[in-house]
Amino acid sequence: MSSISIHALLVLILLQKCSLVNMGRCPNLEAKLKAAEKKIHDLTFNRQCNCQCSFDGIVGSVGPQGPIGPQGPPGPQGPPGRPGPPGPQGPVGEPGPQGHTGEMGPCGTQDHAKPVGPQGTCPEGFWELSDNTCYRFNLVLKNWSDALACCKSLDANLVAIETAEEQTMLVQKIISMGENNHDFWIGGNELDGAWKWSGGLQWAAKPLAPYTSWDSSLGQPQRNLEKCAFMNKARWHKWHDAPCVQDRFFICEAHSV
Repeated sequence: MSSISIHALLVLILLQKCSLVNMGRCPNLEAKLKAAEKKIHDLTFNRQCNCQCSFDGIVGSVGPQGPIGPQGPPGPQGPPGRPGPPGPQGPVGEPGPQGHTGEMGPCGTQDHAKPVGPQGTCPEGFWELSDNTCYRFNLVLKNWSDALACCKSLDANLVAIETAEEQTMLVQKIISMGENNHDFWIGGNELDGAWKWSGGLQWAAKPLAPYTSWDSSLGQPQRNLEKCAFMNKARWHKWHDAPCVQDRFFICEAHSV
């Protein structure tokens, strides 16, 4: 080892002892220690010092904070939260498709009876116009056979007008209801070769005589294919014959219960 190396080593040892004993009274101590360490490093690097000496230097100051590392992978999914409050009500939806039309009964879907007097003990939908006799004025157009079927479905018959008083009473009620501009089927028919009242649940078929209200001034009834009777609005509701397939309003009759 050269004298220069020994000198540097002695300086370094002295400075180290000085730092350990009188740290607060050696000016520029840290700088001198670093210079001595560099000198020894250089001697060792240049193979000018083969000693196996080592010593601890003083702790340097804290360096600056390094950069932020990369973002780590996401953590596991947390448990589900509590249900939130219900949302507002939505708008009203469009109406659904129209349903299927039901089967039509024998009286159709528009039949109704106009109230013409106290119901008394008449069947439902009928009105009592005279003692023990109830009537239903059906204001829907039907041919004669369908009108008879409707009355039978109501436990009644097409009306049988057997007195002048009954004829007058029915005409007055038709006028008071405001229906005097309509014809009405009655139970008279010639389907079996002779004029008679149609039968049903209330009574059996029976002859028109002795009372009739044919419009005799116009030759009613005529001998032709017009086999069903109606009250003619154009002739003060006197009776006329007509083809049974024509559509008219009609009157049902039943006895009170």
